[in-house]
Amino acid sequence: MRDAPADEASAFHLPRPTAWPAVMAAGITLFMAGFIINNLFMLAGVVIFGIALAGWIGELRR
Repeated sequence: MRDAPADEASAFHLPRPTAWPAVMAAGITLFMAGFIINNLFMLAGVVIFGIALAGWIGELRR
């Protein structure tokens, strides 16, 4: 394999690291725990999931 020139290597765009995926995972975990524990956990999980989804999409749009 040959090494890519510097201009080709800089053509890739990676999004900045963000905590939103971890927050979304916490929301999903709370939602699933709500099936066992209490419906309040389900509601909190849905709210956290929605906030994380909006934050993550907003982060990607910048």
